[in-house]
Amino acid sequence: MSKVKLSELESLIVKLQKIKLNSKIKDKHRAFASSLLSDYMKYKSLTVNQKCAAFNLIKYAKPVRVRKPIVKKESYYLYAMTAGGKVKIGYTSNVKSRRIQIQTSNPDNVIVEWSMKCATTKRGAKIQERKLHRLCGDFRVGGEWFEYESLDLVKNFKVKNIV
Repeated sequence: MSKVKLSELESLIVKLQKIKLNSKIKDKHRAFASSLLSDYMKYKSLTVNQKCAAFNLIKYAKPVRVRKPIVKKESYYLYAMTAGGKVKIGYTSNVKSRRIQIQTSNPDNVIVEWSMKCATTKRGAKIQERKLHRLCGDFRVGGEWFEYESLDLVKNFKVKNIV
C-alpha cells in the first residue's frame, strides 16, 4: 500500500485534529485548535498568521503528564515524656525530634518514658491519641499534660489495630 503525500496544509489540519481530540492536552490548547479547524472548515484555508499560530500550537501543545500522588506510608508513634513531674502524651512520626522540640520550651529535663507504634496515617494516630487521653482523663493537668501517676495507665495501653 502506498503512502499518500499530504500537502503542508493538510498535514497541519491532521495535527490540529489530533490536538483537539487529545484529552491529555490542556483545554485552552484544544479550544484554540478547534477554533483554527472551524476557520479552515468555513473558508477552506488558513491565513498566514493562523498557519503560524497553528505551527506554534503544534510545537508547544504537549500532553500534560498527570503524576500519581505519592502516598507516603509513614509510621506514627504515641509517646509519653516526663518533665518536672508531669507527663506529656501525644503522637509524632519522629519521637527523637519531638523530644527536642518539647525540650526547647521546657526548663526541666524532658525524658522519653514510653513510645509505641500506633498508626500509618496521621488520622489513625490522632484517634489512638484521643483514646489514650480519655484513658488518662482523671489525671489531666491541662492540654496534653497529665499527672505523673498516669504513666502506669500509659505503659499498659495497647493499640488494637494499626491503621
